[in-house]
Amino acid sequence: MNTQSLRTIIAINLAVLILIATVLFDVVALSTDRQRFISTKIAEHRLLSLAVAHQLTAKDAAAPFFPPDTEPALGALFQAAEVKAVVVLNPSGGFAHITGMTAPEQVPLVELADRAMQEKKQVTGLYGKTWGVFLPRPRSLLIAGPLMTGTDTVMGSLGTVTDLNDLYAAQRKDQALLFGYALFNLILLTLLGTYIIGRFSVSPINRLVRRAEEYRDVEDLGFFYDRGKNEFRQLSGALNRMLKRIGDDKHRLESSLAGLEKANLEIQNRQNELIRAEKLASVGRLAAGIAHEIGNPVGIVLGYLEMLNDPALSPADRQDYLKRCEAEINRINTTIRELLDFSRPAGEKPCPVALSRVIEETLRMLNVQPGMKDITFSCDFAAANDTVMAPPDRLRQVFVNLVINAADALASVSDQQEGRITITTKNHCPDAGNGPEMVEASVIDNGPGIAAPDLDLVFDPFYTTKEPGKGTGLGLSVCFMIIESLGGTIRIDSNRGQGTVLRIELPAAQKKGSGHETG
Repeated sequence: MNTQSLRTIIAINLAVLILIATVLFDVVALSTDRQRFISTKIAEHRLLSLAVAHQLTAKDAAAPFFPPDTEPALGALFQAAEVKAVVVLNPSGGFAHITGMTAPEQVPLVELADRAMQEKKQVTGLYGKTWGVFLPRPRSLLIAGPLMTGTDTVMGSLGTVTDLNDLYAAQRKDQALLFGYALFNLILLTLLGTYIIGRFSVSPINRLVRRAEEYRDVEDLGFFYDRGKNEFRQLSGALNRMLKRIGDDKHRLESSLAGLEKANLEIQNRQNELIRAEKLASVGRLAAGIAHEIGNPVGIVLGYLEMLNDPALSPADRQDYLKRCEAEINRINTTIRELLDFSRPAGEKPCPVALSRVIEETLRMLNVQPGMKDITFSCDFAAANDTVMAPPDRLRQVFVNLVINAADALASVSDQQEGRITITTKNHCPDAGNGPEMVEASVIDNGPGIAAPDLDLVFDPFYTTKEPGKGTGLGLSVCFMIIESLGGTIRIDSNRGQGTVLRIELPAAQKKGSGHETG
């Protein structure tokens, strides 16, 4: 964990919060100062109204509102009040005195003075706009109040205008000092707050992170935090309990994994034994057919050998008989060699192998079987790329099982006119052409077909519809295991009385040359 980054984030957030608090405090202080200034001016206006009221005469309306000798005293009062302009209205609303008034301010001030005289109370107002400290503020403070005698009789009203620019100028001047103070507080409080928060939160987190990074095994390391009963101590306890559960789960997982590996190895061994057993059964069946097939050429060879014992045999005839014996012996040798190639232990290492080559070798080996004599074989190798990565012997075993099953199905029909087995290959790409290229091989027969309830059972071990002694029930099950182990699929399509189609799909391999190893 990057502790310095966390401390930096804390410092920045603290600084922002302190800065916001300082600005808010400054705004509140400025507003309070302005309100206090206005309150002071209102109090001064009240005193000024009392002083002006004492200068009024109790003469009739035709007499001057103020005695002539009071003008200097009134001027001194207005100057001492530090007001920008003054207006005094008589009871009829006319001007009794006016000083420093400008045209824009006259109308609102007269209206305010008239209102104060009518309501018999002091009223205030703000006028104009000027720049304050941070934002535009009112330029002038207008105050008006009634002029009353001791008998509570309204003798007129007094209105004053106070310029607020002086207040704003003084506040702006104070901002320089306040800014320095705020900057000092910002730096000091940020550093102090970062240190305190870092000591009580970041440092414990850093210690927990170091303990976590040093963790190797639950037995030799735990999380410890002994600074009282706080959240970090609770977190340490929770982490320790979690580590204990992880350790327990790890031991259980290791035990289960070992058991699964042992079971998987046992399953693989059993599958290999099953494949070998089924292969031996196929070899025994093929050997029985080959033994019958070998009998004919052996009899021919024996006949020619007997004829060679005739002394009167011409050299040309002798040479012809020897060639005929050699041909029959080669025929026997080829048949036996193909059976031995099929029966030898299968190579487990996958290699590039062409399906068409494997199918042709399989059919050549099976053609000598007695049960294949009356069956018409045809091949349609339409796949442009029929090369797959697989052990050739395993593929050969798959096609031997499929062809023998198809031949047995044809032989089970007594009134079958002509038995046909067709093997085809083609390429296709699943998922609308977006998937990998596949090679599909199909073994098609025109036999009796399979009933629908049996289609889900044909790949089960030991399931067979043949008569006892004619099948182990392992052929299609072994084919399923072999094809699945190669990353392919095998499926069956059949209807009763309409033949059977067994389809194999395997991932196509990239061709690297014209020849393909087939074992």
